[in-house]
Amino acid sequence: MTRRFPEELIPEDFPLGEEALAKCAARFGTPLYIYDGSVAKSRVAALNEMLPDGTNISYSLKANPATELVELFSSLGCGVEVSSRGEFEVVKRLGLTGERTLWVGPGKSDEELLAAVSGNCIVVAESSREVERIGAAANLCGAKARVALRINPGIRSGALSMAGITQFGMGFDEALHLLRGPRDNPLEICGVHGFLGTRLLDADKLADNLSIVLDISARLQSESGRRFDFVDVGGGFGVPLYEGEALLDGKKLRGVLAGRFRRYKDIHPWTRAVAVDSGRFLSSEAGVLLVKVVEVKAVHGARFAIVDGGLNVIGGRDGYLGRKLTPMKILSSKGRDEGRYTICGPLCTPTDRLAVDVTMPEVFEGDIVAIYQAGAYGATASPGRFLGRGYARELYHLEGAFKEVFAGGMI
Repeated sequence: MTRRFPEELIPEDFPLGEEALAKCAARFGTPLYIYDGSVAKSRVAALNEMLPDGTNISYSLKANPATELVELFSSLGCGVEVSSRGEFEVVKRLGLTGERTLWVGPGKSDEELLAAVSGNCIVVAESSREVERIGAAANLCGAKARVALRINPGIRSGALSMAGITQFGMGFDEALHLLRGPRDNPLEICGVHGFLGTRLLDADKLADNLSIVLDISARLQSESGRRFDFVDVGGGFGVPLYEGEALLDGKKLRGVLAGRFRRYKDIHPWTRAVAVDSGRFLSSEAGVLLVKVVEVKAVHGARFAIVDGGLNVIGGRDGYLGRKLTPMKILSSKGRDEGRYTICGPLCTPTDRLAVDVTMPEVFEGDIVAIYQAGAYGATASPGRFLGRGYARELYHLEGAFKEVFAGGMI
């Protein structure tokens, strides 16, 4: 069976062509990430078109905390979602703290809770105990804490499940008990948050996931007598990363969600904001990773192209990289004879394979390999310190201008 790179998954609107990317590699060196602002901007528009009017979007920094991207998404009306003190420092530097900032994740430290409350963020509580700790933080800093309860409905979903028997969130009964408790404390439970799974490409399944959180929100309000002014139904908006995957049908998703969101708002007119979260959908297609071929060799009849960046620079994928084919291209190789190669990184481990037994144009030392769909869970999700290999350089590109990326605050 002949395996080829799924070049049909390369974003058609990525403004830097093969020649331009090769020049970037020569000018800035490799391994090199480039994030394009125009593509990122278009993905915000695309996500807005998939959602019912008036739906808020929060950008999840865990996908890519590059300051330039965060600032761009904020300028386009997105809120932000952080899950650590390091990510919070990025948004704080940009002046983005406040109620459009969600602080999520299990295991928040006392220092993080203090920073979240004093920064007027909405703190997403993962448990009854964390609600108590948020209250203590509010007492310490003399502020009223706004809290959303993270709901785990016990249903597994998506390429990576965040619900079911996992460490995330709380069950319905625990949330209801909290809502029925005393209200004379230094915090306000303003709503709920849920996130069932990631990288969903089926519109019906994704709509059902988001609706589950909406339905639980309605039931909690009905049984507790509380009124939520904020409901975050999560995300999971997928992009096709591997061969055989299709685009999420945004028109269908909007059609399914429109009626469900409208019915919820008709019954709960006091809910000011229904929000979704997105990281990968907004940033993945905006990024490309460039690596250089260091050596081409044959071992027992198989040909290998060794490149200068492997899992140390793109180790944040979901474990399929190398086994499933992602959109890649040997730059400036048109017209060459073809051969079968395995592309490997420089690490001393047999798992450092980016593409296995793929038919592609003949590969030579010095060639540049472009790995597309690399804007999410790339640089900051990679084990750059493994073997002391280090990380890739990161650049932000917009309309011909390049800027060194700052992902500051990482601790």
